[in-house]
Amino acid sequence: MKYFISYRQLHKDVAAACQKIPQNIAGVVGIPRSGSLVASLIALHLHVPFATVEEFISRRGFGPKTDRMKRLDKSTNSHKVYVIDDSVYTGSNMDQAMEKLSPYSLFKYHRFVMYGHAKGKGKVDSWHRELTVKRAFEWNWTTIADMEKALIDLDGVLCPDPPVDDDGPIYKAYISDAPACYRIPKVGGIVTARLEKWRPVTKGWLAMRGVQYDTLTMMQFKTATERRKFNKTAAWKASVYSKSKAPFFVESSLHQAPTIAKISKRPVLCLENMRLY
Repeated sequence: MKYFISYRQLHKDVAAACQKIPQNIAGVVGIPRSGSLVASLIALHLHVPFATVEEFISRRGFGPKTDRMKRLDKSTNSHKVYVIDDSVYTGSNMDQAMEKLSPYSLFKYHRFVMYGHAKGKGKVDSWHRELTVKRAFEWNWTTIADMEKALIDLDGVLCPDPPVDDDGPIYKAYISDAPACYRIPKVGGIVTARLEKWRPVTKGWLAMRGVQYDTLTMMQFKTATERRKFNKTAAWKASVYSKSKAPFFVESSLHQAPTIAKISKRPVLCLENMRLY
């Protein structure tokens, strides 16, 4: 992973991109799912109508004309519709959307993506920023292909941090039936500060939640007191990461993520502040 785009960065990019979009366009059409996210933000920023591809087709446009739309009829851009996706690589999603929209020739379509890649340049009319393929977004990082090779933290990622760590029955009861946080179907490996003695319970929870993984690395101390005295969890995770071929590491803690990245000299995605180190 070379680039990571957070929701915060997306909002900044939307504001910048809207400065380049012509005034008084008819509206924007979002390609589900991620394209609808970007398109709705652009529509809000420009104060223009929004629809998904299917909504646009079923309404044969943006629906009944409002007074505002009637005023736009005299504008040179009043029939221009921006068809929007979050990114482009192969361009297959954009091609499919345009095939569905092509019968509605009343409108002039402009194919736009927020983040482009050179390979998909011929599939769109414009984009806001060019990124390499080694990127992820806050809204889709759990489903990118490299997740199947990545290493991830457990508590704070797959489930919330346990509210109590008594190293006993209360802790065991919680981790046995903890709620899920991020739904990640398949990962390369899980690296957790949980003690080895909690492996059966942890494996049971992962199976119950349908999480597939190749390795489960746990701390080899007998008690939580020993682990706390060790006080080098981030360095330990970095060591495990350095010995692996994982493309990146996902860490929940802002306290640990920069250290893991510094020691391993490899990318670490921190979920506490949604930043790539």
